[in-house]
Amino acid sequence: EPYRRQRQMCIRDSYNGLARWDAARERFERVPADMGANDDKTLFVNSLLELPDSGDILIGSHGSLYEYTPRNETWRKVSALDDNNIKSLAAGDEGHILVGTENGVFDFDGDSVRHYRHDSRNELSLSDNEIWCIYSDRDHNIWAGHERGFSIASNSNAIRTVKLDTLAHTGEGN
Repeated sequence: EPYRRQRQMCIRDSYNGLARWDAARERFERVPADMGANDDKTLFVNSLLELPDSGDILIGSHGSLYEYTPRNETWRKVSALDDNNIKSLAAGDEGHILVGTENGVFDFDGDSVRHYRHDSRNELSLSDNEIWCIYSDRDHNIWAGHERGFSIASNSNAIRTVKLDTLAHTGEGN
């Protein structure tokens, strides 16, 4: 928060790296990406998530997840999710980070990773593995948007079934 007030910047994602808005200069400035990779590798940024406690920013890219610390311009690769195209990020409860990928949903808490995928043998699994967006609501229900509509992981102790057509008003999806 002090960093944000002092510099008055916002971060945006892009096809060619990362940029931030400098309100004082009224322009976007490129954020130098030190990812420990060759200079010819372009950072393809799909998603961003600011961590509320630290102000650090998680950066979901094509094939990797990075943590960027604006205070000192440092980068750290989160190797637990290597080789996954990170499409969306959301803050879950109790420090968990929800990561939507082309390979399902990962629940990452810094120490361990749980992986959720579509399984045709289980009607309560994700309906599709390519997760375009993910959201955790105030009741800690997790919503995952994908090619077939959306899947919901309910935080409620009561078991209930809601047909997709009731919510989406269409017969498409799974």
